[in-house]
Amino acid sequence: MNIIALIGSETLLGADVREALTERVPDATVRLVGSQDETILTEDEGEPVVMTGLDEASLEQARAVVLAGSAESSRRAFSILERSSNRPLIVDLTAALEDRPEARLRAPSVETGAGTPSPIAIVAHPAALILAKVLRASKGAGRAVATILAPASERGRPGVEELRRQTVQLLSFQQPEQEVFGAQLAFNLLAGVSAETERTIERHLASLLGSGPPAPMPSLRVIQSPVMHGYAISLWVEGAGDFDREGLELAVGAPPSPLAMAGEEGIAIGAMERDRNHGSAIWMWIVADQFRLVARNAAALVREAT
Repeated sequence: MNIIALIGSETLLGADVREALTERVPDATVRLVGSQDETILTEDEGEPVVMTGLDEASLEQARAVVLAGSAESSRRAFSILERSSNRPLIVDLTAALEDRPEARLRAPSVETGAGTPSPIAIVAHPAALILAKVLRASKGAGRAVATILAPASERGRPGVEELRRQTVQLLSFQQPEQEVFGAQLAFNLLAGVSAETERTIERHLASLLGSGPPAPMPSLRVIQSPVMHGYAISLWVEGAGDFDREGLELAVGAPPSPLAMAGEEGIAIGAMERDRNHGSAIWMWIVADQFRLVARNAAALVREAT
């Protein structure tokens, strides 16, 4: 039986991964596994759904294990598999196993050839996936600078819930809680609070750009934005000539927004215009649903292996 164990099925990312696996690997049985020990009874589109707890039985006979929960649940799942005779493909969406010597960074949506097979596939950070795709499409590009606006959903459900509560509290003239972001994010922008995310994006992007057609490594900064969902990137590229549109959606008229791209696959680009103060450079505005992007790459890796 072709079983895929999805760890972290209860997370925001897990929901998108489940849908992508169902669509792209239709002959497989997706076993829903929570990030904790206990079994979870929930619902999906009005139907009851049971998510088993994370233990040895939940990973039995799985040909692939997708890690979409927390870093802690990913490490625990790996520890269980190390003690087991079962050796499935591990697709890690949390980067918790990135330091393992057998792990390889993978990004089917931007890879120019066959990726290096490995027992642990680390799916690249969505911002790295977006930038690698766009920079490779910018033929002849030289220097580049990217300002990345990260959504609250980068921190999972806790981040989304804290942004919602902060908004309600501020509108009620209450002091907003700051447990997740360490500051008021609602009606605000936060710099310097995403250093770890920044380093991850740089590391993954450098790896992706290190193979295939040449493309510049940009200088980048990550800003935490008060947006529930969807990455947005303001990208400045010098010397770009032809632009390869394959796999990219160029918005006509109004620039794309995170709200418009929520639940959509692909990468949308708009507001492409020449820099008025630097004639050889262009500005572009890029938006994508990060969970859809990561889920699509995860499903491609599972399909490739099963």
